[in-house]
Amino acid sequence: MRKNRITFSIRTLLPCQPILACAIVLLLTFVAYGGSVNGRCFLEDRPCHYGIKVEIVDALFHGAKYTDCSGYYGPFIAVAPGEHTFRFSRLGYETVTLDYKVPIIGPVTLPDITLPSKGFGDPPLWEQYPYYVPGSDFEICEDDGIHPPTATYPIEWWYGNFCLTDEDGKEYGAFASFFKSPFVTPPHLLLFSISDLENEVEYSVPEYPLTLDASEHHLDLETAFLDQWYNKKCGSGNLIPFEHHLYVTGVDVDELGIVTLDLDMKSLKPPMPVSGDGHVQIGDGFSYYYSYTHFEVEGEIHVPGDLLSKDVHGYGWFDHQWGDFPVPMSDDIGWEWFSIQLDNNREIMVGDTWVDGVLDESYSGGLNLYNADCSLEVLQDYTITPLRFWTDAGSGQTFAVEWRIEVEEPTRKIALNVKAVFEDQVMELTPGPIFNGCFWEGLCEVNGTIGGKAGGGGIVTVRGTANAELTHSWSFILDVGDLVAGGSGVFDVTGGNANTTTYLACSIDGHGETSVPSLNLTLGLNAPFQIGAAKQTDGQGDASWTLNVPPAAAGMNVWFQSAQFENVSNVVISTID
Repeated sequence: MRKNRITFSIRTLLPCQPILACAIVLLLTFVAYGGSVNGRCFLEDRPCHYGIKVEIVDALFHGAKYTDCSGYYGPFIAVAPGEHTFRFSRLGYETVTLDYKVPIIGPVTLPDITLPSKGFGDPPLWEQYPYYVPGSDFEICEDDGIHPPTATYPIEWWYGNFCLTDEDGKEYGAFASFFKSPFVTPPHLLLFSISDLENEVEYSVPEYPLTLDASEHHLDLETAFLDQWYNKKCGSGNLIPFEHHLYVTGVDVDELGIVTLDLDMKSLKPPMPVSGDGHVQIGDGFSYYYSYTHFEVEGEIHVPGDLLSKDVHGYGWFDHQWGDFPVPMSDDIGWEWFSIQLDNNREIMVGDTWVDGVLDESYSGGLNLYNADCSLEVLQDYTITPLRFWTDAGSGQTFAVEWRIEVEEPTRKIALNVKAVFEDQVMELTPGPIFNGCFWEGLCEVNGTIGGKAGGGGIVTVRGTANAELTHSWSFILDVGDLVAGGSGVFDVTGGNANTTTYLACSIDGHGETSVPSLNLTLGLNAPFQIGAAKQTDGQGDASWTLNVPPAAAGMNVWFQSAQFENVSNVVISTID
């Protein structure tokens, strides 16, 4: 059977050739010229506009473009004609969107865009190098670098903590710290961790000893394992003021899985000189100390159990301290230190130190209140009262995990409750020449009030987060049961010196400093008096009192503390029902 065959001759196609040719010409013109989009985007009050991310939100096949130092970006090639939304974003700046109708024939230059800064204070005065920190001797970025010679400044560290959220809304805490230390050879170490807040797991990575290369002129740290913390640079190689990149990776000591922090960060506030001038005494030593209290952060993290890294964003805190001072655990010194970030754009740094187990000076030269307008108040009359304790099963060390931080001054009244998000946020370390035990490092929740200055301003309710670093562990602990007027109350002490005479003191005037020469110590109470008879602790250092509560005491706030010779417990605040 003969099959039918349809044949087109050249003559048949000839009438279509002009139409086909025109279509091909139009297509090639569109690809080469039409739909090409470029433009310029600028950073507010910055001479260099490098690194602004430009995206076409509704175009799936166009990758992002980035500006050069002059602010130029593009071109996007072959953008389909019609209405499009362009998004301009950069860490530390407000995101701006632009709706623009792209014509069929191009190229197209979009209108100039300027991104407003999220920073506080006056950007022209501080978002540039060099920056001289008011009230101090610090020059940034010079002082971000390492400080030789080691004989003069044997201790130095660069430290950051972070509160991060992934794309699914899951939250993490993290910290990283590079150290220069004379106690190891090579004289450097790195510690970092990530806390999974939902699953209440902390992944810890200690790396020491190791070699650290560091610049003397700006932040540029790199270990032999390629961990890095450096000041970012623009395309021309110039430093971008107050923008850092951190990359650390290693193996968790318990899970034996990979832990990675890969973060970009930009400071939204100028550096804060701790204590007002950046000079802080610790024990018998001295230190220079400043902080970036409000970083905006984005990047990636990886924790054991995850196949891929997760994109995260959030905020952070950076500390830099150097000098000749005792270090935690390798010397007889410990501290409870807090960096607090509040929802009204204020930050607080405060900490206490203990020397040979006795409460000593402030770690931070007072409570540092860094206001939204970048003014700094250093408040000396503060107290940090532990409210609850937790014992780490692995090390046997007991840490406070909830506190009351208060200021009672004519200019300020502050009352904050700080509580660990979860208890087991312990940095596990092998005892050695640097550390003789683990320490607690983790994220906390904060809520409370801040009273206005004298002459104006009321009480403001605040919430926020804190990172606590605890190298001081507790042994002599006082616990007070519920107190009801007209009833009886139970007072227990644990972990004191064994078989030792022990006293219970009380105050209705609050915290203070009262010397007790007969016990060779200072109580943390104002106008204390003894209640109950002295007790003898048992072989474990424990003792207990059951005492009557006066009927007239209902509604009173009362402060309690226990004492032995050269040994004091924590202070307990109770309200009598």
